[in-house]
Amino acid sequence: ESDDYYYFYANGGKLTYYFAYGPEISDVVDRYTDLTGKMEAPPEWSLGLHQSKWEYKADEIVNVAKTYRDKQI
Repeated sequence: ESDDYYYFYANGGKLTYYFAYGPEISDVVDRYTDLTGKMEAPPEWSLGLHQSKWEYKADEIVNVAKTYRDKQI
């Protein structure tokens, strides 16, 4: 054992290693999705209407509903 290296093995045969590193997490994600592929964004119409947050007070939710009605949503 050593702090200088890591060792992996598989009983079924060879492993293929892929390393994705930064300096920023966005760089890691870019490299990872270059390897795995990137999903296209779904069409806006498929997302529907979403209104949410962690917590509503009673007067807030009433105001949200009123605003929806006012805007005919």
